[in-house]
Amino acid sequence: MYFNVGIFAGEMLNIGAVLIAVTVYFRYLELRDHVLADLFPRFRWLSRTSLTLGMISAFGVSLVANFQEVNQIELHIVGALMIFGLGAAYMYIETYITYKIHPGGESRRICHFRLVCSVVGLLAFISMIVTIAVAYHFYKPLDGRTPVNWTPADGGWEWHTASAISEWIVAFTEILFFATYTKEFRRFRLDFPKLLILPVESSDDSDVARLDNRSSL
Repeated sequence: MYFNVGIFAGEMLNIGAVLIAVTVYFRYLELRDHVLADLFPRFRWLSRTSLTLGMISAFGVSLVANFQEVNQIELHIVGALMIFGLGAAYMYIETYITYKIHPGGESRRICHFRLVCSVVGLLAFISMIVTIAVAYHFYKPLDGRTPVNWTPADGGWEWHTASAISEWIVAFTEILFFATYTKEFRRFRLDFPKLLILPVESSDDSDVARLDNRSSL
């Protein structure tokens, strides 16, 4: 039995995309309904911008999962840019809001830690873009291989490795950034949504009655 690791990794990334979207939305609700209840008009555009960037970044994770390098390299790269580029912008906006509303449920140490994650993530993202551009400049495959099978003999291997390391650094800092929400989210309680059954309109009742009459005839 052949086990495709790529399919399994893609499914895990799809689950991760949902978790990121849920986390971003919960953070928005926290700011809107609790932390910024009185100051929300002042931070409304920042909060909504942060929400939009976070959702697009989560969608980028899904693109990376479903369009892998072996079949759709262009969409894979677009998804990666959405994850890391817009993710870095999301971290900066949330860090700015964190400092402005402190204390808002988090300590000053958390504020500084989020700032460190934002700076490291942005620097690593810039490094990733520069190194991958240089790597492709020197990339000269000997037998027409795709970048998926990149070897040192193809050229630009060192830059390609540096780009991969930068990519993992960005991913790790974003994971750490989301992990800083843990303390604040512990105060949350999610009530299961209720199902409301609306009353049947009178016109529908009359239609049902007419159908019953026709069936009796």
